[in-house]
Amino acid sequence: MRRYSSGERTRILNEREQKRQIERAAAVAAGNLKGAPPTTAAEERQSQAQYVKGVTSWNFNMDELKAEAAAMVGRCRLTLSNPR
Repeated sequence: MRRYSSGERTRILNEREQKRQIERAAAVAAGNLKGAPPTTAAEERQSQAQYVKGVTSWNFNMDELKAEAAAMVGRCRLTLSNPR
C-alpha cells in the first residue's frame, strides 16, 4: 500500500469531495435524489450525544505522536538539505 504525504492525502480527499458534490447536485437536479430527510430535535440531540461520546473515547498516546512528529521534521530537514 502506498503511503501518501499529508498534502497528497488532502488533495485527493478534496478532489473526491468535489466530485461527490458535483454528482449529488446533478442527481438532485435530475430528481433522482432527494435532500437528506429532515431530523427531529430529539434525533439531533441523540446524534450529537453519540458524537461527543465517540470523541471523548479517543485515546491518543501523546508521546508516540510527538515522536512521530519529530521524525517527520527530521525527514523534512534531510530532504531540504539534500535535494535530489
